[in-house]
Amino acid sequence: NFEGNPELANYLYLLLRNGVTLAVVTAAGYEYEVEKYETRLSGLLSFFKARELPAEDCERFYLFGGECNYLLKMGSDYRLHPVKEHGAGGWITATRHLEEAPGNWDEDQIQSLLDVAEESITNSISELNIRGRCLRKKRAVGMIASEGITITREALDESVLRVQEKLDSHANVILPFCAFNGGSDVWIDCGNKRV
Repeated sequence: NFEGNPELANYLYLLLRNGVTLAVVTAAGYEYEVEKYETRLSGLLSFFKARELPAEDCERFYLFGGECNYLLKMGSDYRLHPVKEHGAGGWITATRHLEEAPGNWDEDQIQSLLDVAEESITNSISELNIRGRCLRKKRAVGMIASEGITITREALDESVLRVQEKLDSHANVILPFCAFNGGSDVWIDCGNKRV
């Protein structure tokens, strides 16, 4: 929440003004639904706009969504824009020589990780009598509450511990992942902030 922390926004602004390339990494995995990311970063983007951050500085600001799965870049309009994935200049193409880069992950390995996570979350919902549902995305699995329901912190924590243990011990899961309690939901993403 950069609106509540102008000091942090100012530090990022100063880094950009001094030629540093920055990337904010978030667990929020909205694929390339730019508006959702912009809502999360609205305070920071507004800060940059109010200080008229020059275009060349804007273009050194990136956002990695879904831990490391969706790359966006700020334009001179102070809006986020998806960075193409494939072809000349594509970020997945450009990182293909880095062994642990997300673009090198085998699709079967991604699906295996998601299958195990989905099974664990479904079991948690059933065994812990959680009033919620499992949601599967392109590179993530989540547990979200039913409408009007709040899942207890203990149930969220227990679900995270269960899925983490299942993924850590499963022979077919070799990709990095991140399992976390989001405060009102649980998410398991392919990849993590170390990638």
